[in-house]
Amino acid sequence: MIMGKKKAIRLTIILSLLFTVGFVPIFLLYVGTKKSGIDLQSALHGEWTLEPFIRLFSGLSDSEISFRESLPRSVAYATIVALFSSFLAFFYVNWATGWTRKAAISMSFTLLCLTLMPQTYFVMPALVFIQKLPFSLPKSFTIVLSILFGVLPLASWILYMMSSRKIAELQEMCALDRLGSVHSWVRIFNEIRVDMILVFLLSWSIAWGNYLVPYSLGSRDSFTSVVQITTFTSNLGRDWAMICAAGFIVCIPGVIIGSVLVGVFFRKDQ
Repeated sequence: MIMGKKKAIRLTIILSLLFTVGFVPIFLLYVGTKKSGIDLQSALHGEWTLEPFIRLFSGLSDSEISFRESLPRSVAYATIVALFSSFLAFFYVNWATGWTRKAAISMSFTLLCLTLMPQTYFVMPALVFIQKLPFSLPKSFTIVLSILFGVLPLASWILYMMSSRKIAELQEMCALDRLGSVHSWVRIFNEIRVDMILVFLLSWSIAWGNYLVPYSLGSRDSFTSVVQITTFTSNLGRDWAMICAAGFIVCIPGVIIGSVLVGVFFRKDQ
């Protein structure tokens, strides 16, 4: 299938932005691992080395060990948040498609406002609430729950904007076929699975990159890898090579997911 001129231009612009936003920072972070400083010109002329990455995954310092331990924990946090936000958004959209147009627009506007609000509006009340509880909650639970509160409005809004019309049509078809609720949900889910994948990946990426929530509500044994980057800063100064190496590792999932999202969007557009 020959790509149209407008679509080719749009693809070129998006790929250029993806390269600028995604791959240029990755390259600069890798360059930063060549020299323990922030002088980019000196780093560019330095020797290419994998030593910071080797130290990151085999070093015995507290910072290096903590960063390694935080990676699977960060993956677990992001995956749990993405799963819950995707499925809760799915049930919300199935419910909201039966509303009147005025109610649906009002709710969509509310979700958009919640999405645009600073994270401090979620973190600070959550922190105060947790401190007032007569019992202590696991820090991992509070981190996941707080990140979910921040991600869910965006996931619900995006899925509603992408799939509400299609879901409404599918609900009418399921009603004509006299399918039960569970069978209807399964059928609708199969029909919009690409949209669900998009919402899952976007939710996962946002949860993975969240810094404020785990930093405010967590501790050293519950921090994510994004927060653990700061542990390479001490009273003796900043180990820029290790900071850049850790940042490089943390950025890779976002770049991969961004590339996948662009590919899926263009596949849907064809």
